[in-house]
Amino acid sequence: MPPSGFADWAFILPLAGLPWAGAAASNEWLTGLLRAFIVLWSFALGASVGSFLNVVVYRLPAGLNLSRPKSRCPRCETPIRATDNLPVIGWLRLRGRCRACGLPIAARYPLVEAVCGTALALLALQIVLMGGVNLPVEIGRSSPSALFLRALEPAAIAVCGVLFIGSATLFGAGLIALDGHRLPWRFVAFALLFPAIAAGLWPGVRIGAAEVWGGGPWQLAEGGFALGPYRFAPNLAGPLDVLRGAALCALIGGLLFPLLRTGTERTNLLLIGGIAGAWWGMWAGGWGLALGGAVTVAAPMLYAAGLLRSRVAPPTLAAMASALVPLGWILIGTDPPSLLVRAWGSGAPALFLLGVGVLIDRAFFPHLDPAPSNPAPNPDDAIPDDAPRDDQGNSGSRQSAAAPPKQTATSEPGSELRSG
Repeated sequence: MPPSGFADWAFILPLAGLPWAGAAASNEWLTGLLRAFIVLWSFALGASVGSFLNVVVYRLPAGLNLSRPKSRCPRCETPIRATDNLPVIGWLRLRGRCRACGLPIAARYPLVEAVCGTALALLALQIVLMGGVNLPVEIGRSSPSALFLRALEPAAIAVCGVLFIGSATLFGAGLIALDGHRLPWRFVAFALLFPAIAAGLWPGVRIGAAEVWGGGPWQLAEGGFALGPYRFAPNLAGPLDVLRGAALCALIGGLLFPLLRTGTERTNLLLIGGIAGAWWGMWAGGWGLALGGAVTVAAPMLYAAGLLRSRVAPPTLAAMASALVPLGWILIGTDPPSLLVRAWGSGAPALFLLGVGVLIDRAFFPHLDPAPSNPAPNPDDAIPDDAPRDDQGNSGSRQSAAAPPKQTATSEPGSELRSG
């Protein structure tokens, strides 16, 4: 007999050829294969989203069109074939080099695709096939069979899709911050408006806030419009929850302005906090930022130990950690009914951990601190009393200091480094 609690994972065993996988009944093999197909298909779909995310992260900060031109090699400008552009597989087939000129292709591209594919596969496994074991609310479990399309739970599929889009959005925000860019306004507009619109049509996607306005995650009010067995009731409860979450989590980033190094880091942490709060709500979004603060505390130590190759800015770590919230939401739980408890219970840990992490980051990397714009005057540079003066009584030293600086040769236009 299989071990206790084994049934939810037994669908993997037909692929491994283990003896007890189909011992119960012959249709268990078919069910297991269908479940494995759902997970593999989810990985492929998530990897495709990751491929598009690579385009967004590269083109949006540069002000380029997302659809044109098609993907091409940056050196020889040869368009990439459709078969070479398959997520993960295309990079492996080319062995990480351009087919035309041999230019190495960064391993980051397939890594992003693999991360997104794995995230959607895990969410599909946890939510669609296992009834939301990662969430603090219960979701109907799908039971794939010979007619598995009818047995899949539409509500579970919708929640899985929305949570994955939120995670991918925060992951993309972290990648843009990792490259040293400010989050583009078009990216921020999508990241804030999409959860508000989705929650306005269907408040059930606000997983953490389900108990705040009562009922299960998709027990909606009367009225609205029906789509199959589900009824959508447009309302303001969902968008208001998005607004509250975005405001509180953005405030956490705003309070850390004096500690952060550059304007780009300040802006990115403010926006990433707002995006996390908009997608996950005040409670889960705050705990996602707190997790980011804990990682920020540990990151410089990992760098000093040689486990990280380079410094990673706090906004990047906050975004990446917040993207993990749906995978372990059950550990955070649903929102407390009291607004004050929600704000203080998640906001205070996030503010404390992020603040400590930023201070440790500055202590480990002092050479990255910007130079003061107006250095204090040096007393040794005082003008001596016997310095020569002009007819108006001004010293030669003062006259030269007031004169405009001599122009020096600069690099040609366009050769400067891109700033955030």
